[in-house]
Amino acid sequence: EPLKEEVNNEPLIAKMPKPGKVKKIKDDKYGAKLITLSNGIKVHVKKTDFSPNQISMMGHSWGGTSLYSLDESDQTENIGWVSVGGWGNFSATELNKKMAGKQASIGTGVGAESETVSGGCVKKDFETMLQLAYLHFTAPRKDIEAYNSAIQRSKANMKNAELQPTTALQDTIAKVVYNNHKLALRTKPEDLDKINYDRIIELYRERFADADDFEFFIVGDCDADTIAPLLAKYLGALPTKKGSESYKIIDLKMADGIITNVFEKHQETPSALVLFLYHTPMKYNLKNALTVSMLDQVMDMMYTESVREDEGGAYGVPVRGGLSRYPQEEASIQIQLPTAPEKRAKMTGIVYQGVEKMVNEGPKAEDLQKVKEYMLRAHEEDLKKNGYWMGEMMNYVLYGEDNDAIYVDTLNSITAADIQEVARQIFRSGNRIAAGMTSPVE
Repeated sequence: EPLKEEVNNEPLIAKMPKPGKVKKIKDDKYGAKLITLSNGIKVHVKKTDFSPNQISMMGHSWGGTSLYSLDESDQTENIGWVSVGGWGNFSATELNKKMAGKQASIGTGVGAESETVSGGCVKKDFETMLQLAYLHFTAPRKDIEAYNSAIQRSKANMKNAELQPTTALQDTIAKVVYNNHKLALRTKPEDLDKINYDRIIELYRERFADADDFEFFIVGDCDADTIAPLLAKYLGALPTKKGSESYKIIDLKMADGIITNVFEKHQETPSALVLFLYHTPMKYNLKNALTVSMLDQVMDMMYTESVREDEGGAYGVPVRGGLSRYPQEEASIQIQLPTAPEKRAKMTGIVYQGVEKMVNEGPKAEDLQKVKEYMLRAHEEDLKKNGYWMGEMMNYVLYGEDNDAIYVDTLNSITAADIQEVARQIFRSGNRIAAGMTSPVE
C-alpha cells in the first residue's frame, strides 16, 4: 500500500481568542498610518507599490537576554531551540505540511537588548501570517523527541566543523577580541548538553508573554484601514500587562590595547589569514555612521591598489567599518588580510603603511568622489525598497532619528578632512588587535 502522509487538519489556532478592537487610526510618519489597538499595541502601516503582492512585518520590544544573569547564559543564548518543537497543536513537520500552498512565515528572536518578530507574506495569506504570529507569542510547543534529534544533528555538524582549520582561527579571534568572554565564544558540542529544554521554553514564554511593549511595523502592498480588523483580531488579542521593560548594558567589550596573536597551523593548502581590528568610543549619529562607512570603502580601494595590483600579495583585502549602538557606542575598522605565509610579514607592513597614510593624508579626492557617487545611487535605489522604509520607520520610533530627511545633505557634506579625522580617532585610539593563523613557512 502506498505510504499515506498524515496531515493535521485542525485550524492553526485551536481556540480563537477574544478579539481586540481598533482604538484609533491616525496619520503617521513617512506617509504611514498608526493603528492603536485596544490592548495598547501600536502598529505602523506604510502602503507601498514597490513589490506588488508582498507584505513585510516586524515587531520589536526592549528587554532581551540582558535582563538575566550571565550564569544563565547557557540557557539565554539558546532560546532559539524552542522553535524545533513547533507551535500550537502542530509539530514543526506538521506545520510545514499545513503551510503547503501558502506564502506566509513568521520567526522570533531574543537578542541581548530586545525581542523581535519578523515575517512576510503575499496579500492573500496576510491573515495566516497573523495567525502564525499569535501562535509564536502564545503557544510554543514542547517536543522532546524533535528537540533531541535536532541537538544530535547539530552536535554532528559541530564536530565536523571542528576539523576545519578556520574553526581554530575563529576561536582564537573570539578569545583575543573579547577577552575570552563567555558570550563571545563559539558554542561547542559539549555545550549543547548544558541546555535545559524546559528552562528555555520558560524563558521564551517570559520574553513573549506580555506584548504590551511590542511595537509592530508593516510595509508593503496593504491598506491600513483594510487590514485593521485583522490586526485587532490577532495582535489585539495578545495578552498584555501595564508597564514596559527596558534593557541592561551587558559587559561585553572589545579588548583595549595593542594585542597580537598569530599562530601557526599546518594546512593542506598553505595559507595565512590575519584580522586587524581597531576600535574607539564614538557617538552614534548619521554623520559618524556614514563617515565610518566611507572610510572603509576608500581603504578597500587603497588596498586593492597597493596589495593586489602593486604587490600581488592578495586577491583582495576587505575592509569593514562599523558604528555600533550597543552595548556601547563604538566605531571599529576591521581589515582582513588573506595572503601566502611567505608574504605575510611584508603584506602586514603594507597594511600598517596604509593605516598611516590614511591618518596623515586622508583619502584621495577621486576615491572620495567615487564613494559618494556610489552611495547616492544606492540611496536612490533604496528609496524604492520596502526594507528601507521598514528601517526608517523603526529608527524613527525606536531612536527618534529622522535620517531620511537629512541623508543626502549629510552625505554630501562629508569632506576628506572629516574622513581623515575619523581615521585618526580610530587608528590612534591605542586599540589594535591583530589575530590570525598561518601555515609554517617552509
